[in-house]
Amino acid sequence: MPRKIIKKGGNGFLPLEDNYTLFYQTLLLNPNISTQPLLDQTFKEIGIIHKTTSVSKNIIMEYKSDLYNIFGATPNSDNKFFSSPWNLCLSEIMNDLKNYEYLEPTKIFKIANLKFDFIAIDKNSLTVIAYGTLLCKDKIQT
Repeated sequence: MPRKIIKKGGNGFLPLEDNYTLFYQTLLLNPNISTQPLLDQTFKEIGIIHKTTSVSKNIIMEYKSDLYNIFGATPNSDNKFFSSPWNLCLSEIMNDLKNYEYLEPTKIFKIANLKFDFIAIDKNSLTVIAYGTLLCKDKIQT
C-alpha cells in the first residue's frame, strides 16, 4: 500500500513509520490484532475472545448537543460517545494478550477476525461487543 503524503503548512511529506500515531490518532499499531483472517497455518486456534463495554451518555452533553443543533452546529462530543467504549474494548483486548504472553512466555498469541458490534439500547446508552479468534503458536517454531 503506498504511503500517503500529508500536507502540513503547504509542504507535503511522508511520515516515518514511528510517527504514524502522531498523524493518525485512531490507528491501532499492534501486529498481533487484525480484522483479517490469519492465513499462517502454524498458528493453532485456541478459542473465541470477547469483550463487552457499555457507556452512558451524559445528560448535560445531550442538552449541549441539542443546543448546538438548534444553531446548525454539531459538537465534537458526539464522537466521544462512540470512541470511548471502542477504546476501552481495544485496551482490554490488548491487556488480555499481554496477560496470555506473560502466563505462557513460550508462545506467541494473535487475534484474527476481530469484529465490533455497536448496540444502542436507548438514545443515552451504547454497548460495544468486540470478538475474534484467539490463535497461538510456539516461539520455537519461528
